[in-house]
Amino acid sequence: MAWLKERKRKNPATGKREKYFSIRWRDHVGKYRERALGYMGLREANKRLKVFEGLLATGNLLDPEDDVDVPQPSPRSSTPRTRPAEPQPSPPGPRRSTRKLGEYLTNTYLPRADRKYEPSTMVGFRERARTLTKALGNVRLDELSFAIIDDYVLMRTERVRTRTVQLELAFLRLALQHAVLREELAELPRFPRVKLTDAKPHRFLTNDETQALLAELHPDRAQPHEVTRGRPPLQRDRYAWLAVLTALNTGMRKSEILSRKWDDIRWRDGSLGSIFVGDQPDIGFKPKTRKTRVIPLTPELREALWNARCWSSSPWIFPRSRDPSLPRTSFAKALKNACVRAGVEPIHIHGLRHSWASRLARAGVDRRTLMEVGGWASSQMLDEVYSHVSDDHKSDVMSRMGIDAGLDDEDDLLDHDEE
Repeated sequence: MAWLKERKRKNPATGKREKYFSIRWRDHVGKYRERALGYMGLREANKRLKVFEGLLATGNLLDPEDDVDVPQPSPRSSTPRTRPAEPQPSPPGPRRSTRKLGEYLTNTYLPRADRKYEPSTMVGFRERARTLTKALGNVRLDELSFAIIDDYVLMRTERVRTRTVQLELAFLRLALQHAVLREELAELPRFPRVKLTDAKPHRFLTNDETQALLAELHPDRAQPHEVTRGRPPLQRDRYAWLAVLTALNTGMRKSEILSRKWDDIRWRDGSLGSIFVGDQPDIGFKPKTRKTRVIPLTPELREALWNARCWSSSPWIFPRSRDPSLPRTSFAKALKNACVRAGVEPIHIHGLRHSWASRLARAGVDRRTLMEVGGWASSQMLDEVYSHVSDDHKSDVMSRMGIDAGLDDEDDLLDHDEE
């Protein structure tokens, strides 16, 4: 595994500061080595890096005596230096044998991707690499074909959701594209198409369901049992109730809610105050779209947060019970139990955000404002939100006219007329 290192140096030939590239890698004993490429552009340096990686993989390095240990002498040194020989592509020869897929993913592609993608993305990459290695790890790269990948898709769709299979195929395509660039694979095989057939529609809470859910979570409401795990019900439910109330009144994502501190609440903004959504370096949190935003508070949420500030001594709005210096990680279990007690169909935490957007759309908020306040990068999700609002409006209008909106079929209409 090798990579480029870029510096800015004064080129003696032109007298200007130009890009100076070198190649770094680890040898067989784990020691860092470096070879200079010289003054050139990034595209040319990447081409020579690919040639060097091929030579490194086959053990046919050119002029190994030119390799230097890291660190190199300072460029400010007065000792004259000569420009080292540049690595040249090896003459064409027989194509080297390709490796097995599992070995390639583990030893080549994942280390390469680790320098390019975010840590959160790499978690999913490693999981998909383990799944592919378990099923196709013994298949050679040049033996991968449409039939083999299609059999894998048929096997996986019987066990997991089609969305998971789509992500695994996308990861496999990226890995094989890198293998083509490294000339370990002649061409990219054809991939089968996987339709998203088992996606569940987004769940939206009605006003009655929202009130029933909040009533079951309210800390002052009598619980089915008096003590849970040695704690009174007031200690058990008040943070979960406040988190659900925040989600329903601001549309914030779960990670955004649980990563907020009291300093993020601006009590004097506008008439009711606002809450700031941005980076939280203490726990390494960054918003999904990498953009900060300010969300206005509602009267109900402002009163709840003001009261919670009185009995909270932690800098976090939602601290952990055992370690108040850290924020909570979830309130999914409390939400699930409250749905059961309230007789409401279970809803995911993210469904609270969708319900908030649906309520604002029904109130007449335009798409652009809703995108900015909700922190959406595209309007794909809002298409379903506004479609849901239109369907509700249609059903409401038709019910007022005495027409059943569910009778869309011509046969149903005929049966209805006969009755």
